Parts: sequence; C-alpha cells; structure tokens
Amino acid sequence: MPFRQEKGRLWGPGVLDMKSGLAFFVFALRALRDLDIPVSRRVVLQLNADEETGSESSRALTEQAARKSDCVLVLEPGTGLEGQAENLAQRSGRYRVAIPGRQSHSGVDFAAGASAIVELAKQIERIAGSRNRREELRSIRK
Repeated sequence: MPFRQEKGRLWGPGVLDMKSGLAFFVFALRALRDLDIPVSRRVVLQLNADEETGSESSRALTEQAARKSDCVLVLEPGTGLEGQAENLAQRSGRYRVAIPGRQSHSGVDFAAGASAIVELAKQIERIAGSRNRREELRSIRK
C-alpha cells in the first residue's frame, strides 16, 4: 500500500486516521488562537504508535493522562470520507470467560456431553456483537 497523491486526495497507510488526526489537532489549535478563544486548561497531545495492537506500551500513559483530564478528543475521523465526527470511540478490553463442559464419548453417548468449545464460541459471538460489552458480560454470568 504505497503512499500516493491523486485527484486532490492522499492515499496510503495512516492517511485517514493518523495523519489526518494530527492535521485536525494543528487546525483546532490554530482556530483557538486565531479566534482568540482562551484555553483555561493545559492541552496535551498524546501520540501512540501501538494503538492497533492493544496499546501494550502506551496503555499506562493513556490511563494516567485520562485520570487527569476533564475531556478527551480522539483525533480520528469516524466515518471516513464523509468527515463526520464520532462521539464515541471503540474501547478495548480483556475478558476472562470460564465455560464448563461435560465430557462424553462422541461415538457412544454424544448427547450426554456439553461442549465447552461450542459454548465459548457462542459467548464470544455475543460479546463481539454487543454494543455495551460490560452489560453483556453481566448477562452472561447470570
């Protein structure tokens, strides 16, 4: 996926999300300055290189900054080329789901068993499809 510029647009890895996010930040601060809008709080820009892999190296820094912040603006266009802002970013999370199974011989008494793998697959599908994953996990536990 090489970078290219064509018909007034940029194409390539990170152009839409990462690079445009930096441009949004620069233009937002310029607008505040040019319109003489006072900023009463410290503005912090945090750039993470590992955001697609679970943010292992930046997670602690992100959580520390979030605890000190009144608000956060995620500088990533949410709807692609339409340019509409998103008001909610996807969250990451780690889940531990224990699924008990019941052994049985598949050739002798298949119906007596309960496949933990099949049940786990169903629960993963429920979690992945849920809009409110925390509530979904609570309902699975019941």
